[in-house]
Amino acid sequence: YKGVRLTDNTNITDDLAERLVSTAVAEGKDWQAVRGNIDHKNALDNYENLVDIMDDEFQEYARQMEMQNNDQVDYLVRVLKERKESQAGAIRTVIERLKSEGKNRTIKAREGRIRKLEESLDLKIAQYEKQRVISTNQSHVITGVIHVT
Repeated sequence: YKGVRLTDNTNITDDLAERLVSTAVAEGKDWQAVRGNIDHKNALDNYENLVDIMDDEFQEYARQMEMQNNDQVDYLVRVLKERKESQAGAIRTVIERLKSEGKNRTIKAREGRIRKLEESLDLKIAQYEKQRVISTNQSHVITGVIHVT
């Protein structure tokens, strides 16, 4: 919510703007003579100023959300890579031990487990990387003039 006093062109707080709108919706009456009682150019200039402010705030919000999203994806990808290295490393250690003991029978199966693990985790990593792209859409602004007596 954004608002401006048309009498002196000062912005009001977002909380006050929200309270005014809520009160006007709940208790207000249509102001039939609004067209003859306001300076249209002044109202339009203030409207455009508020839209610019809201656009800037939205862009900053979207930037913050993108940064948070990227941080989250970075964390998840790092955890998966660490898990892949840890689990594959453990299997490789077993393979090396089996080779040194001359027990080659299960080595191929264990190497297959490494490939399957890596493929599975690489697929999850790719899915997380796709989540880096977020879409943001601005909504149209509803405007009105509220006469407070």
